[in-house]
Amino acid sequence: MSVPNMKKAGAAGFTLVELMVVVVIVGLLASIAYPSYKNSVVRGNRSAVQGDLEAAAAAMARFRSQNFTYSGATLGTGGVFRSTSPESGTVVYNLSFATGATNTTAGTYTIIATPVSGKQQAGDGALAINQDGARCWNKASDASCTPGDAAQRWK
Repeated sequence: MSVPNMKKAGAAGFTLVELMVVVVIVGLLASIAYPSYKNSVVRGNRSAVQGDLEAAAAAMARFRSQNFTYSGATLGTGGVFRSTSPESGTVVYNLSFATGATNTTAGTYTIIATPVSGKQQAGDGALAINQDGARCWNKASDASCTPGDAAQRWK
């Protein structure tokens, strides 16, 4: 009966210090990668709502060509365009007319996208588009922006 070689058996594992070094390295990488990931998700959602605002503006143009007015247009179920963005998944923006639930102005409209409170877009600012195609993104306010304001242009 031979005695097992203890030195050979001990060399097969990792020491606690080696494991702790690996954990620290993984933690550092995660602390760098997560904020970048979160920022890219916010930018992606903002790009999606910009596309939705453009599509809503096109729907409003169709509405006017059929009705000769913007007055009476609605967003949401049965409206000219949906009232949330994105179309599927977690809603991060609500779309509405600046004049309320129904557009009440015959010759103008402004559709505003406001971030949903408590979601990742909260604090990113409101976006809007109007009948002239003027756009805005107000980084300082989740409630409003002014289409055509040079300081609030989409980037």
